[in-house]
Amino acid sequence: MSAPVNQLTLAQSRALIAATAKGCEECRPVAVAGQTALASPKTAARQPRPVKRKGTPVACPTESAEQAALVAWFRASYANLGLRDPRQLFASQGGAMLGGRTPQAFARAARFKKEGQQTGTPDLFLAHPVAPYGGLFIEMKRVRGGTLRPAQKEIIAMLTRCGYAVAVAKGAVEAQSYIEAYVVGRLKS
Repeated sequence: MSAPVNQLTLAQSRALIAATAKGCEECRPVAVAGQTALASPKTAARQPRPVKRKGTPVACPTESAEQAALVAWFRASYANLGLRDPRQLFASQGGAMLGGRTPQAFARAARFKKEGQQTGTPDLFLAHPVAPYGGLFIEMKRVRGGTLRPAQKEIIAMLTRCGYAVAVAKGAVEAQSYIEAYVVGRLKS
């Protein structure tokens, strides 16, 4: 008999993610039967809409905030997922900010490229093989508005051909569901 996939309740794990990734009305925390959960587009429609003033749009969490929320959830949940070490999920620095358009930033970018940094590399890698895959790459996107660039599409296609699972997640909650499906062998890449 296998261990439960995740001993945190769905509401607890979503509350953990919501603590980091707050913002737009699709993503904002809402009270559901006394628990905190993230609003889905369906539940958001049932919630009262915030008053929008001209010139002050409701911000959607950044890709960085979503990724930080996912990593926080993973560090709290990795053992319950049947994994051995929280360091099995790590980030690539493909999209790292290099400090603007200064000569130092260009020098760092050139050095990183010489060291093997690739444009379009997915944001996260879960170093845990689950047949038939050698691991799971996760490309994080914002809940609203995030799209894949051509270089990302090329890298994702190459990784899939090489036997890796690749997931493009719109937000931390979707990425969490991909990880949970992957570790029990139910993710279709």
